[in-house]
Amino acid sequence: AASTLKMQTVLVKDQTTLESLESSLENFEGYFEGVKNVLKNKHRLPGVLDVVSNLFTVKNGYEISLDSLLNAISQNVVVDSIQNAKNAVKFLKENKYGRATFIPLDDVSSRNLTRDELNQISKFEGISPALSIIEFNKELEPLFQHLLGRNLVAQNMDVAVDFYEKTRIKTKIATLDGDILQPGTISGGTRNKKGLISKRKEMDVLRENIKENKHNLLLSQEK
Repeated sequence: AASTLKMQTVLVKDQTTLESLESSLENFEGYFEGVKNVLKNKHRLPGVLDVVSNLFTVKNGYEISLDSLLNAISQNVVVDSIQNAKNAVKFLKENKYGRATFIPLDDVSSRNLTRDELNQISKFEGISPALSIIEFNKELEPLFQHLLGRNLVAQNMDVAVDFYEKTRIKTKIATLDGDILQPGTISGGTRNKKGLISKRKEMDVLRENIKENKHNLLLSQEK
């Protein structure tokens, strides 16, 4: 009985947290004003797909790295063409709806790691290309090659620095806790706010937990 009560308490807590996160995303909390207005009016704007952060999923444990690598880019709005990006900017201007950055799919260029660079990366423990830890629809490959094709993820800053000092490969590297190393700069410290990618990941994990707890509760009641 005690374990059933504990499961029920956890279930209610998870459901409450999930509802709160879903409601904050539905109300576009955490989005820039212009981006919020574009998403709210998507039905009126041809060619608008979504913001970058909603177009891929990330492996468990890597969400903070991706929040760091993309940073404000995670709120860039992906559109199918330069013409439709131009229309959307015009819409924001005419309605005084704030600003947004658009990425037209007909104008993205791939940024790739060379075969030699990939070969060097494979020799280091705890370093992965950013593209290997996310999943997205095949037709969006050029977009993610463009955004993350030359980015890496490292277990921690020691691994990142060791890799960079030994290879001198010019890339942007994020650690699991969101610090960044790139040629000429290192940035890091503590994060007080969750990024959109971390929020979405938290929601996915909560949904899984809720499903599992409901199943376990059913089983315990059947005994």
